[in-house]
Amino acid sequence: MAVDTLETVRAADRAPEAERAGTERICEQCGAPFQGRRDKRFCCDPCRTRFGRERKERAVQATIDQLAQMAGVDATEMLKRNS
Repeated sequence: MAVDTLETVRAADRAPEAERAGTERICEQCGAPFQGRRDKRFCCDPCRTRFGRERKERAVQATIDQLAQMAGVDATEMLKRNS
């Protein structure tokens, strides 16, 4: 292996450490500060899971509201009838 190639491999191995150093992030779910990669959005798995579930619930509720509006009824009334 050539010296240039070896240096390139070593530099690539150090890159993730350099990306983590000094990158303080804010969790999109709970707002807590945390250290992490540049693309990390959540401080922990429970926050990531909670964010995904809440996003899915909002999408379902938006669909229900849209269908209720098309039917010309109140969404809560429509849900009560189907329960």
